[in-house]
Amino acid sequence: MAESSDTEDQIPVRAVSNESGEDHREWEEPATIQGPWSTGHPDIMKVRWTLTNFSRISPEKISSPPFEVGGNRWCFLVFPSGMNGTPGPPYFAVFLNSKYMHDVPGWGGCSAVLELTVVHPTDAIACVSKNVQHNFTTEEGDWGFASFMPLATLRNPDNRYLPNDTLTLQVTLRVLKPSESRAFEVHRMHQNPEAWLYDSKSETGFVGLQNQGATCYMNSLLQALYHVPYLRK
Repeated sequence: MAESSDTEDQIPVRAVSNESGEDHREWEEPATIQGPWSTGHPDIMKVRWTLTNFSRISPEKISSPPFEVGGNRWCFLVFPSGMNGTPGPPYFAVFLNSKYMHDVPGWGGCSAVLELTVVHPTDAIACVSKNVQHNFTTEEGDWGFASFMPLATLRNPDNRYLPNDTLTLQVTLRVLKPSESRAFEVHRMHQNPEAWLYDSKSETGFVGLQNQGATCYMNSLLQALYHVPYLRK
């Protein structure tokens, strides 16, 4: 079982055993998968999973119905009451799982950047999100957060994360092309996974300028000139 930590807030990231079948039970209550839908960028997709009767979930871990993004089939994997062996108070644990690809002939794994989110139904600012990059393989087929958020926070009625005992999870997912994966690995220490999930053109209508090193001062100059109406006629 591999384990690393989030560099920003030291939230542990853990791969869980990849034994499909009995290991990951699909929740028998109505569980709706929405998506995938595009964010505006052709490679960045979002999927939501809605679980009803969340407090009644009895299995230690459950998986969602499968969905397809980037030519791969995925599912959510959650530990509704936390993972055994995780130190400290109990935390809600959520992962992205590639188990449906493990028996596909010729599948050699893939690199992906993902952001997992507990969706707040009425307050977007209160949504809890964490992102990470991982190379999914048959040996490390699950990746996510063993300590995503405190269960006490999730279950507190005052926080309203579970209206009508319903939990909504979301994943924003980008499967990296081989060239993108190599670029990520080369510059891993300087990479922010969130940047790979943000498309400035679809979000703002503008395209960011790429830093050219010694000429980076030109970025500010060009942006300033762009916003001079006379020069845009």
